[in-house]
Amino acid sequence: MLSRAILKIYVISLIFVSSIGFYLNFKWTKQFHPKSKLINSSKIINPHNFSFILNPANSLCQNQKGTDILLICLVEVTPCGFFERQQIRETWANKSLFKNIRTVFLVGLSNNVSINQLLAEESQTYEDIVQEDFIDSYENLTLKTIMGLKWLTEYCSNAKFALKTDDDVVVNMPVLERYIEKLECDKVYMGYTEVRPRVNRKKESKFYISEKEYEKKFYDSYQFGVGYFLSKDLYSKFYNESLYTKYLKFEDVYVGMLAKKLNVKPKKKNRFYSFNRKKSEKMTQCLKEKNDQIFLAYVYKDSFRKIWNCFFS
Repeated sequence: MLSRAILKIYVISLIFVSSIGFYLNFKWTKQFHPKSKLINSSKIINPHNFSFILNPANSLCQNQKGTDILLICLVEVTPCGFFERQQIRETWANKSLFKNIRTVFLVGLSNNVSINQLLAEESQTYEDIVQEDFIDSYENLTLKTIMGLKWLTEYCSNAKFALKTDDDVVVNMPVLERYIEKLECDKVYMGYTEVRPRVNRKKESKFYISEKEYEKKFYDSYQFGVGYFLSKDLYSKFYNESLYTKYLKFEDVYVGMLAKKLNVKPKKKNRFYSFNRKKSEKMTQCLKEKNDQIFLAYVYKDSFRKIWNCFFS
């Protein structure tokens, strides 16, 4: 009799503990992925186990009128890129010029404690830096993009579109704003499309990838990383899919892999930007005639403000 009673208590306790475990797991998933479906953690192969250190969400993603913002720009920068961030704030991301558009800078941690402290102070001043606790490096660029997708999903899902770009890009915001106001807000993954390029197997190349990292001979089609659009219906889908997709260090290729798995076709815009830096420098001579033909310009530092002045004149 005693042994049966003990067994009964044991079974009841086991059921109780299991129920608590399920509840806590469900609650955790709801808390950290509020805009997404329940994630099956048993199938996750690329967990994003990083936490936000700097996060300006509350001050950024709400319009004063209570309406959805049109565009959120995610600019990937290095922690020490103070000059580049300030230059962008004063030009195409100027809040006083484009009131329905927001910009955040995506960074990882620096190995230099002083730089991290300066970043925190800069964040307090401008409230536009998103940072997680991974080390900022070339190999971690994809982590930075995944962080951006996570942030969009959890804190800025009301933005109709997101533009991922880099700190050496000048955005023709007057033209871009008019264009996206008319854009259909559904399944938009748009930019300058690389159509199934061959994988680089040359070990001396910066873009080398081993067969262990990526076994196919060709990449899926993707949007060139200098700049591409996503519509709001894709933020959580792309982020969730990244948890089930093997990591690849080339962030633009990786996002193309996510799109392929989700059956989202890249929308090609050949006039999306000028990606030839030398050509961008010459553009200052003719932009006033052709500035409605280009959205982004990939430029050298000393040409940045010249190009912007042509866009905004």
